[in-house]
Amino acid sequence: MNAPLVRAVHRATARFATGVVLLTARDASLSDWGVTVGAFLPVSGDPPLVALVLGADRLALSILGAEHEELAQRFASGRPDRFVLGGTERLASGLMAATGAPAVLEGHPVETLRRGDHVVVVVEVERAEVHGGEPLVYVAGEYRGLTREA
Repeated sequence: MNAPLVRAVHRATARFATGVVLLTARDASLSDWGVTVGAFLPVSGDPPLVALVLGADRLALSILGAEHEELAQRFASGRPDRFVLGGTERLASGLMAATGAPAVLEGHPVETLRRGDHVVVVVEVERAEVHGGEPLVYVAGEYRGLTREA
């Protein structure tokens, strides 16, 4: 492995701004789990499909707002108490979502693709809510809110 190239690629890709999503799921024992994800994109409008990195039987995607920086950091850390500290709420489906998220999607995976240490999961969206608000983005190792200028 070319360590200088790996470091250079990491520095270069860190300059690419991405939205921040809280991915949550519930396992067969009804335990909740979640992780902050930056790799998320729509792939089809009909049927409504999205692709993301991670696998689960059923999941919720909370598109985080500028006010969710602490929540994003907490779920990125892997802390065992990440749900206990608040900032999430239970949806009618039983899944957890970020409280006050600008948008929330729920669905189930229809296809997976493994590449390197990642799994791309294509999810069929069954429910979508849009509440509005400015998104949280991640760029150059930092979380940032977007502001619009007139």
